[in-house]
Amino acid sequence: AMWRRQSGSGLLDSLRRIHDMGVHEGWLIREEDVEIDDSCILGKGAFGVVLRGTYCSSTVAVKTCETGQPLRTIFNELHIMRHVRHPNIVFFHGACIYCCATGININIVMEEVR
Repeated sequence: AMWRRQSGSGLLDSLRRIHDMGVHEGWLIREEDVEIDDSCILGKGAFGVVLRGTYCSSTVAVKTCETGQPLRTIFNELHIMRHVRHPNIVFFHGACIYCCATGININIVMEEVR
């Protein structure tokens, strides 16, 4: 997902909070540690596309968050996923937050269920 750089500090403050939370809670994943297969779509929803990927030699599902999704929603999802452990809920590996020429990407990395 990409958020285009916007004027004002609100967007940057929100991204900084998400990044700092990831560092503090230990779930921030480096972009180069996740390999995404753009040709393998596992699902689509209102807030993004889920693609198959690889992380630490394991097959994972990678949710690419849509640009229209409020950062607060992503922040809440990351916070909840980090703290929930249940056999009926997919395992949360972490998230990648990185900048590129066109904006900022946030990908949520979780267990793939087959």
